Amino acid sequence: MGMKNMKSLLYLTLIFTSLQEVRSACKWSESISYDNECFLFNSTQLSYSDAKSACQSKGGVLAKVVDKMQIQEASKNRGANADMWIGADDLENEGTWVWVYDREVATELADLWMTGGLEPSNCMDEDCAKISYARAPSSTSIVAGIEDEDCRVLYPFICMEREPITTPDPTTATTTGVVVTSTSTGRVPIATCGANFIDTSALLVLCVRLVVYLFDCNMIVL
Repeated sequence: MGMKNMKSLLYLTLIFTSLQEVRSACKWSESISYDNECFLFNSTQLSYSDAKSACQSKGGVLAKVVDKMQIQEASKNRGANADMWIGADDLENEGTWVWVYDREVATELADLWMTGGLEPSNCMDEDCAKISYARAPSSTSIVAGIEDEDCRVLYPFICMEREPITTPDPTTATTTGVVVTSTSTGRVPIATCGANFIDTSALLVLCVRLVVYLFDCNMIVL
């Protein structure tokens, strides 16, 4: 095998190994890995508040579901009770839906509400979001989407393996020697998240670039 082919094989091996490590990084043994996120489907029926607490007790958060593909993935794993709580609500400001994870406005929901233009309906103070399923009109197929619901109703729920982001006081703080300042968007800089956040994609790119550099400089000999 020529040097060029051996280099290519090594690069591909490094990339594949790194991607496998990223995919297997779910800390919950029952988690489903999808789109670089780890989801846990809980069949226990709880209120929205209790479901949120249950996810947090596991070191996670009620799931942030941002596209139709994630809803379809949830559909594959749903139990006998179809509807499931996800992590979005307008409890703080009626009509302004935010994610539990980072309290940012849930703009993604605009394309995910159940079809027909009736959602969110806010009927009977429905302030919490769930994935819901219904039979399509004049069809045997089942359609899925997001609906608002009374937060006290009991449903299964979906957790996501992420710690909720909290907004610190608007002052400069230090974390393990790194100076960080809160941002206007409400997101906490990644330096404050400690061991809970690792930018695996950036680490993968860095590793591959390092290997390429060492080969080009003849510092690695095969």
